[in-house]
Amino acid sequence: MLSRNLPYAPNWLVTSASVSDAVAEIVAACGVVVVEPQRIAVDRLAVVADPFGNSLSLLDLANGRYAVDDSGRVTGVEAIDADDRR
Repeated sequence: MLSRNLPYAPNWLVTSASVSDAVAEIVAACGVVVVEPQRIAVDRLAVVADPFGNSLSLLDLANGRYAVDDSGRVTGVEAIDADDRR
């Protein structure tokens, strides 16, 4: 479920490695895992934090994009063509 009532959190769109690989690199650099990598509608998501407690959401959109209406409300997931995948 998506919420609009959460505080701002920086995010990073993972394009060159998997979310799991990105998490491993961050942990190796003294970061911590806040939310383990997990499957979501568009692919995978994880949340990590740096050694100072700053959180970062890691998102892989390899399988699709969230579709939104004119007001920005999520209405579903749009699949992407195989040619558009990494």
